[in-house]
Amino acid sequence: MNETANYDEMTTEQQEEAVNECLRDWGLEYTARQVPGKQDKESKNWQIAWKVGFKKTTIPNQGATMETDFYQGIGHHPKYNHRTFRLVINHDAIVGDAQRGTGGEKPTPAAVLSCLIMDARAGSQTFQSWADEFGCDTESRKAENIYKACQVIADELAKVFNGTKIEKLSAILAQY
Repeated sequence: MNETANYDEMTTEQQEEAVNECLRDWGLEYTARQVPGKQDKESKNWQIAWKVGFKKTTIPNQGATMETDFYQGIGHHPKYNHRTFRLVINHDAIVGDAQRGTGGEKPTPAAVLSCLIMDARAGSQTFQSWADEFGCDTESRKAENIYKACQVIADELAKVFNGTKIEKLSAILAQY
């Protein structure tokens, strides 16, 4: 990808290809393995679950790796009817697939990295700044756990992507 590219004018497909090109250039492999989903405790909606990872492939058995959980709403299931935004006919089939860890469409590296980078950036703030930005109570243990999870993601990303690479991916994915 041309370093002077105007990333803001890229289509989603162009952003995805630019991310794939970066991964190839940097000798990184992306993996995504669907696992049994989970039901959100608050909304009761089922989520499609994945184990996603990035691995340095240029040095066999010595490369940096990261693996993390990645969740998608059932709107990412191929049976979901986006025209009506309803699941009347396929709801049970989609939930069954999510429970079993089947039927989801593999998330793209761009989709995964977009989410992980946003989480990592959130975790780079102080807890007070993070809580203020997201409207959370600083006395909340739940909020603190979410904040700490963002910090873990930042640490995991740093195992595979240095600051320059994160900045390039952030620029590509800013409008994703």
